Amino acid sequence: SSSSDSKDWSHVYSIGSKGRYIGQFFSPFDVAVTSHGEFVVCDGDNHRLQFFDIASGVFIRSVVGAYGSGLGQFFNPRGVCFDSSSDSLYVADRNNYCVYVLSARDGSFKRSFGSEGNGNGQFNDPCDICVSDDGQFIIVADYNNHRVQVLRNDGSFVTSYGSYGKGEGQFASPSRVCLSNENDILVCDKFNDRIVRIHAIN
Repeated sequence: SSSSDSKDWSHVYSIGSKGRYIGQFFSPFDVAVTSHGEFVVCDGDNHRLQFFDIASGVFIRSVVGAYGSGLGQFFNPRGVCFDSSSDSLYVADRNNYCVYVLSARDGSFKRSFGSEGNGNGQFNDPCDICVSDDGQFIIVADYNNHRVQVLRNDGSFVTSYGSYGKGEGQFASPSRVCLSNENDILVCDKFNDRIVRIHAIN
């Protein structure tokens, strides 16, 4: 039988509908599972994170839920990942051009880094983020700078890869990133319609 046959799967739950109340979503872009029996949804156009119980799907809390550029506000958060080494959530906030670091336990603010621009450690629409297993390095899909940036967990710049184009070492709006078990970076190169694997020599 096909692996997509319904008898091979058991539907557990579906949650949410379009809207702005708790438990509703407006363009949910990403999801991450924490070590606290919860999952976190990047509710992009509601400018917030929502936490749910992973066993039941029941809403637990919302973080921020306010549009803006002030401390503790989001403006179109697009990517979220969980770092078990520090019990933190890293959030790529696309239109605030920064990364927020929050406590995974209660969503409280820890720190942020980044600003608008094309310099080292600056962003132009950061759309996704992932973290190394040891929690030391952060990888950001820097969408409209057409590159991937590697930063330390304090936000200090390490290196970047990519420029605009179709050739090797080039991207046209990298939209998603993840790390392999070998710590190679896999990139969704959106408008080049391809996946790129980057191997870190050092």
